[in-house]
Amino acid sequence: MMPALHRMSIYEDLKPINLNEVSTYPLASRQSKVTVADFATPVTENSSLDDYLTSLPDMLAVQTLRELATQIRRARNLHKPIIWGIGGHVIKTGLGPILIDLMRRGFITAIAANGSVLVHDAEIAMVGSTSEDVDATLGAGAFGGAEETGRLLNDAARDGANECIGLGEAVGRALFALKPKQQDTSLLCAAYEARVPFTAHVTIGGDITHFHPTADGAALGATSHTDFRLLAELVRGMDGGGV
Repeated sequence: MMPALHRMSIYEDLKPINLNEVSTYPLASRQSKVTVADFATPVTENSSLDDYLTSLPDMLAVQTLRELATQIRRARNLHKPIIWGIGGHVIKTGLGPILIDLMRRGFITAIAANGSVLVHDAEIAMVGSTSEDVDATLGAGAFGGAEETGRLLNDAARDGANECIGLGEAVGRALFALKPKQQDTSLLCAAYEARVPFTAHVTIGGDITHFHPTADGAALGATSHTDFRLLAELVRGMDGGGV
């Protein structure tokens, strides 16, 4: 026990609270959110992917992931929409092939994307690379100036507006028609070929293709608004088990 010390605080009218009246309880009587049954278990070099997933601790993000997987399987069995909302980082970090596989297995029935998804997916499909170095090109005024990217997306937007189809479908169609070298890695191409709805929701001025000489704000707005309406219809069908 520490020896009593003479109080030298400058706070004349403020003293630390007395804790002698605090009530405590036996630890074993408390309901706790985590038990050893939830803990992770080690895996070996011979463990399967299923072994690894089963070994993860059943809490926080893992618990959420398992619940989501259960709901997705349930939605597929009920033939309800499974709509994936994604941004550009999902594509440029290389997850497109995973999503294509999930789509072919029936775990993706629609995709809602922002404008950067179109940019990164199209570039990967056409040349096998994407995500330019901002620091190296922004100061020189060259960031986002790729001719093929801007022309593809903006020509597709104009064609889509003329035919009253959505931006996602229009870009998917245009990219698929090019038969790009990396078509097998393109989520846009895979969705178009499988007729899986792919909606694109852009903010005009928010993507690099919008300062391209061929950009048409009216076409971008019209096709993106069509996709908004398509997504709203897809969401309407989620009632009763969609994800």
